[in-house]
Amino acid sequence: MLVEEPQENELNLERIDMEIRMEKIRQNASKLTWDGFGQAVRRNLLEKRVTFDAEGRLDVLQAISFMRKKMPVDDNATIAAKMKQLADSLECSLTAQPDGYFLRNNDVTIEVTCIEEKIIGCKLGYWDEPLFDAEEVVKLLRNGDFGQFRNAVFGIIGLIPANVNA
Repeated sequence: MLVEEPQENELNLERIDMEIRMEKIRQNASKLTWDGFGQAVRRNLLEKRVTFDAEGRLDVLQAISFMRKKMPVDDNATIAAKMKQLADSLECSLTAQPDGYFLRNNDVTIEVTCIEEKIIGCKLGYWDEPLFDAEEVVKLLRNGDFGQFRNAVFGIIGLIPANVNA
């Protein structure tokens, strides 16, 4: 950009134009409240939306999946919310049943039996094998150790490589 060097007796039009613009910005800014300023910033950011290519989208989806797997279960949530969070972290589908919850994906099946907000039983099965009673899991879930349970499930699933077929 070419900048005009001011002479002693000449007017610098670019400087005057810049000062007029700055004064308009000051006047507009003085009219805004903090809420209005926040809305203006959001509107400005929406206009400058970043678009991802296919590889970028996959990276974002993988990052979200990784975060969901590691996200802790909220201790203060209801049992339904805890089961939803556990299902999300295990990448399972969740089905609410009258007596509890049923979590399932290709590798693991979990059936949790509840009375009101108390877990009273759990059955667990891997790779379409029959479900078995899991008292250790009941103890973990009652104590709120959902993360330890999730890590144990991933540990067992990780023992067999994904490309192995029966």
